[in-house]
Order: sequence, then C-alpha cells, then structure tokens
Amino acid sequence: MKYVYFLIAVLTVSNPPANAQEAYAFARKAYAFVENAPGTFVSFNIGFKFGYVVANNKGVIGGIEASLNYRKNLIGVGILISYEQFSGKISSQSGRVFHHYAIQGFWRSLGISFGPMKVALPINNELYYSATLFYGALIFPYYRFTFGQSVSNSHEIGMFAKLPIPIVINRPIVIDD
Repeated sequence: MKYVYFLIAVLTVSNPPANAQEAYAFARKAYAFVENAPGTFVSFNIGFKFGYVVANNKGVIGGIEASLNYRKNLIGVGILISYEQFSGKISSQSGRVFHHYAIQGFWRSLGISFGPMKVALPINNELYYSATLFYGALIFPYYRFTFGQSVSNSHEIGMFAKLPIPIVINRPIVIDD
C-alpha cells in the first residue's frame, strides 16, 4: 500500500495542490524524502532532458532518459540509458541522434554519471564519452562534458525532469505532517 500512497503523492492526480503554498509544501516533502530519509530505496526513473551545448558545437539537445537506481541511506548507484537529438553541428553534419549509456553514483542529491554515447543516426562508428554532474530531485540542473576522437570537447548545460517509480521501499514515508 505504501507504493500507492507514494505514487499518489508524486503524481497528485486526484488532489492537485490548490495553491502555490500547497505545491511548495508537497515539493519540500518530496525533496526531503529523496534527500534525507534513511533506509533502502530502489526506483525506476523516467523523464526527459533539455539542454544547450555551448562552446564549439552550439545547439539544442533534448531527449528521454530512463534509469534504475539503488539507494542505501544517503549513497546510491545506478545505470541509465537515453535517446537524444542534437540540433547543432558535429563534424560535417548536423542533426544527430545519440544513444547514451552510463553508470551513475550519487550522495544525497549530488550525482555524477559517466558512459559512452553512440551516434545512432546517421549510422557510423562514432563513439563519444561523457561525464555529467547533476543536483536535485524530480526537476534538476545538470552539466555534461563530452569528448571523443572525431569531435572537439563540448560543454552542455540543461535540466532533467524525472519521475521516480518505486520498486522497493524500505524507509519511512511521511505524506502528511
């Protein structure tokens, strides 16, 4: 039953916040749950990202991302996969589609991920690597550094919005004060 209560609290479908004060109170509780609660939490997280690549290869990047995370007290690890579309120019072509795979680790709400990015369209053998630094829960900013053999280094800033879907919860859940 605790899974149902958690999902209702996150989605707030049946009882959305009536005003900004209620929305803030809910956001504060959700953040406290992710940030401070002791115990074990395993979740499948799905969401989207939107960012801008600065420096040499300027352009907008966006996509969907899914991750599986395991958290024990304040420390966690996870794996992720994303599908991303880049509007800028890399090498001699623009409009690239990437598949990104990574491992991630985090402490409280501060995390880092590292992994390869494979160019999916157009089909070729280009492979890049990226490291992403992120902070927050539900909606959070990120910075990503990407490097590879056939492209100059790029810097990306943006936002993630991800919904955690609990698989295992072994921690206290407080929905009401």
